[in-house]
Amino acid sequence: MLSDLAEAITGLDIPVHGESIAQALALRDMLDSRISDAVGEYDHQGLAIVEGATSTTGFVKQCGAANAVSLVKNARRLRDLPIVSQAWRDGRLTGGQIQAICANVGDATATMFQEAEAELVPLLTPLSVFDTAVVMRQWRAYAEARLDPNAPDQPKRTAFLSDLLDGRGHFDAALDPDAMQLLRTALRLAKTKDADGETRTAPERRADAFVDILRFFLDHQHHVPKNRNRPHASIVIDFDNLATGQGATYTDGTPASPATVKQTLCDAGISRIVTDGRSVILDYGTTVYPFSDSQFQALVLRDQHCRHPGCDRPPHWCEAHHVRPWPLGPTALTNALLKCSRHHHLGHQPGWTEVLEPDGTYHLTAPDGRTWTTTPPGVLTRTAA
Repeated sequence: MLSDLAEAITGLDIPVHGESIAQALALRDMLDSRISDAVGEYDHQGLAIVEGATSTTGFVKQCGAANAVSLVKNARRLRDLPIVSQAWRDGRLTGGQIQAICANVGDATATMFQEAEAELVPLLTPLSVFDTAVVMRQWRAYAEARLDPNAPDQPKRTAFLSDLLDGRGHFDAALDPDAMQLLRTALRLAKTKDADGETRTAPERRADAFVDILRFFLDHQHHVPKNRNRPHASIVIDFDNLATGQGATYTDGTPASPATVKQTLCDAGISRIVTDGRSVILDYGTTVYPFSDSQFQALVLRDQHCRHPGCDRPPHWCEAHHVRPWPLGPTALTNALLKCSRHHHLGHQPGWTEVLEPDGTYHLTAPDGRTWTTTPPGVLTRTAA
């Protein structure tokens, strides 16, 4: 049977128009329902351990499934929701609706949903995925309000941070409604408009906003004693490569991009560590290079916001940027600009050039040759160091 399925898929060529794609997605949804049933029964019988896997989730991961955790979790839940499961098999519920149902039926409320399953499923089947999620959130609030107040709390928030093989990372979080509202509001307030010549997707804007929120917290947290400069991640670089920003790594050996190195050198303390070989530390140095508080405040007075064309990020979201990278350029106002983190990093990408005149006039040239000129809006326009 599975060989016939493989042969059918191998010879399948889906026409590129909406109706055919919709039919193909519906068929895939029906296949997913059968896979979920099989995984649920496989888990119930404990076959993963018998066949040498550490768990059902581990086995599904070995099979190459990208969503192994949610697949197994939902399969376990659907074994106790036969009417929901059958509606998915019949195509009356979609996979998106199944996700919405399983996300809102927890261990503590599963019995309540089972008791009302026969009445709830007909109400859910005609809804969109979005409306199903809205109704299920309302049902969850109703069900949780009926729980024993003395019962132990269910975990509400989880976050997973994983290192990827290419040095990047993946952050995945499950948040309760209150936390989700906080995140949505924070991302909305932290998002910036695209600057001239810049085009970002919505996920890229959210990711940039998330990084800005992290930097803002590090700049303004008071739990750990620090100077004005943010507690950057540690970067290891040979002194001869400081001017070019080449040959740097993080302390775990992950390569740091040239743009990241140059940005970090703009507004971070640099300390020396003298070693004998790679392991014996002989001397810890002291910070020798960052802008002083008085220099930064003078920079704020002059620039008032990020100086990248079209950006109005306020000073408390900005960093001090060396126009001529240190150590080629001095740590002085004649060589400094306010830049928000995103545009700070963008300016250090290959192909961007910039010139700062003594009165603070700033000239920026993009890799495609476009140029912008801005003048400082603040009161401090004279040369200062």
